[in-house]
Amino acid sequence: MLAAPMTNDSSAITLRTGKEIIKTNWFSRDNGYVFEASRGLPGIQEIQRLIHGDTLTIESSDPSLNGLVFNLSTLPQAIAPLRSACRW
Repeated sequence: MLAAPMTNDSSAITLRTGKEIIKTNWFSRDNGYVFEASRGLPGIQEIQRLIHGDTLTIESSDPSLNGLVFNLSTLPQAIAPLRSACRW
């Protein structure tokens, strides 16, 4: 959840993990406070590209998103049950 609402319904962003660079569009929900990625197969494909990184850095022209950094070191273990249930 973002500290301040986004003004756009979507934003072109770059995701950097140190191993991957992904250019994509994410979407705002809940009056601009929630930002989400793709759903379904495109979303799974993004996660598969992110899963082996240690950190995720978001680059965006939107100041509320630009420079956000997330720790991905426990992502593989955290989503293991989901991967098993979805067979990916």
